[in-house]
Parts: sequence; structure tokens; C-alpha cells
Amino acid sequence: MAARFAVILSLAAFSLFACRAPDGIPAQLGRVVTLHYTLKSGDAFAASTETKGAVTVRLGNNDGLLVGLRKGLLGMKPGEERAFNIAPEEGFSDGPWKGILLQARVKIEAVRIEEK
Repeated sequence: MAARFAVILSLAAFSLFACRAPDGIPAQLGRVVTLHYTLKSGDAFAASTETKGAVTVRLGNNDGLLVGLRKGLLGMKPGEERAFNIAPEEGFSDGPWKGILLQARVKIEAVRIEEK
């Protein structure tokens, strides 16, 4: 009985350690973030950095990211991955993806604080 309890306790401790948040500073407005992302609707891909390489941006209104993508990655730390939806009003403002609910998958490579 004691051995079984020790195994259960060890597994619980391991899963807590394995699920802890990545170390590093979080993505916030004004910080420089390097990331990979994929945007799609259903099975159709709208945009992706997977074939072009990671992008690096200073998070803010003029970073070139969709509003919903920027909002979704705030608070993420290097090494963290997240999947979330982007509402049509926070997605593309024109073109074939305008007004479409998008599914986003993001992985943060690096976050740094850079003096202006």
C-alpha cells in the first residue's frame, strides 16, 4: 500500500512539473517577440510562417499582426504554444479571409525587452 501511494505521489509531482509554465519574460505590448503562427479556417490555410521562418515584431498597433493574433499571444512565454480562435472582427479587414472565424496556432520562440 505504501509503495502504491509513493508511485501515485511521484506521478502527481512529475505531472505538475511537466505542466508548469515555461520560464522567461511574457509577451507584452512594446516587447520584441519572435514567433511562428498558422492561421486557418477549417482545413484551408490563410497564413503561416512555417515555411518562411519565424517572424520578429515589436508588439503594438503597427506590428503587422492581426488584432486577434496579437491579443492571443499576450502573456505567452518563450517555448509556449497556444491554439485559439480569432473572431472575424479581429481578423483580416479585406481580401478573401475578411469576416471569417480563424483558428490560430502560435509558438513563441523568444521575447525580449528592447530599449527604444
